[in-house]
Amino acid sequence: MKFLYQYLIPILGAFFVFVSINLKAQDTITVMHYNLLNYGNNYGDCNSNNNDPEEKAQHIKTIINYLKPDVVTVNEISKDETYHQQLLDNAFNNQWRSYYSKAEAPNHANSYIVNQLYYDSRKFGLHSQYVTQSTLRDIDLYRLFYRSPELPNIDTAFIDVIAAHLKAGSDDQDKSRRATMTGKTMNYLNTHEVSPSILFSGDFNIRSSSEESFQNLIYHSNPDIRFHDPVDKVGNWNNDPYYADLHTQSTHSEGDCASGGGMDDRFDFILANASVMNGDDHYHYLEDSYKALGQDGEHFNKSINAYPANNSAPQDVIDALYYASDHLPVVLQLVVDQQGASIAQNRRLEADISYNNPVKDWLDLSITLKEPGELRLAVYSVNGQLMLEKELGNNSRSFTGQINIHHLESGFYIMKLSDGRQMATEKLLVY
Repeated sequence: MKFLYQYLIPILGAFFVFVSINLKAQDTITVMHYNLLNYGNNYGDCNSNNNDPEEKAQHIKTIINYLKPDVVTVNEISKDETYHQQLLDNAFNNQWRSYYSKAEAPNHANSYIVNQLYYDSRKFGLHSQYVTQSTLRDIDLYRLFYRSPELPNIDTAFIDVIAAHLKAGSDDQDKSRRATMTGKTMNYLNTHEVSPSILFSGDFNIRSSSEESFQNLIYHSNPDIRFHDPVDKVGNWNNDPYYADLHTQSTHSEGDCASGGGMDDRFDFILANASVMNGDDHYHYLEDSYKALGQDGEHFNKSINAYPANNSAPQDVIDALYYASDHLPVVLQLVVDQQGASIAQNRRLEADISYNNPVKDWLDLSITLKEPGELRLAVYSVNGQLMLEKELGNNSRSFTGQINIHHLESGFYIMKLSDGRQMATEKLLVY
């Protein structure tokens, strides 16, 4: 019993300090993509009677109030930026909320519908934005940085968020245009400096993952910019009840402005690159957080608010989703590391690493690199204080040995191993 009090209590104390710091060092953000169905446009079968922007803004406000997203990309908003501001003022911001901001809409393609980005300016700043291609419609890249007093520089935690609205239609020419649009965008990412973390969102207008436009995204030769489906459900999504929980179009079984046919297509996506999926940088996809808002999987080929009752969200939200657009928004969450070193285990260093954990007095460490490097070890307290630093080898591929840690008190520590180019971050418990 004396042993337990002597060692367990300090460890538990250190654990709660660790958890407290960990909570401060991390935040969870919500990212949403939404096709707004000709917001601000009288086009085709859409007019001011069946697609009034002021009424739509109130429905979208209901959705924003419910979800409280931090980053939102939208498709199908009028090229007239008056409507971009109207949506910002009437849906995102209101009498008690004023922190949402928006990007610009360059519209190099001169399309009547464009993309836009809205974001919580308390958490993010817009560093820059670019047009990756302008065939038919612009595909826009927005570079955001996370605002955090924990970061050494205000704009070090970058994330690139891409918004795309690909060509609609199912004939060969439509598919070819979609492939051109994604192909040009991937070429842009491959030839320009991009952030480690990238999201690719949009209405892709595709019915199957086998289409070339989608293949361009998920099988690119550069693994850093290759995209992944967070739910890992590639397939033939169109009109297949197996994918009912992922279908985003159409919220209407019949319509004039809105497309009819009920819920039977997965048109809308948020994809993530490997860095986001693995948590290699500041942003890490939160497992099982991806969803189509308002999709309960029980309304295949039905309106989203048809019988049986849709209980996946409050009734006013379900109705707002029906009236705002013929698409459902897609949503995912990211865990943001607000400090330079991830608290989660993060092995960007390509190496085989083994060590005793928990550890007392001596750290038995073995590391083998794929390429020779300047092996170094550093151990930090959970509040960032350097407690131990040691060279393990110059131009060496491996190290095996014991390291004296007698001076470390019981508790949690962050261990960093580097080869002069890359770094691995590990948690270490000393008892």
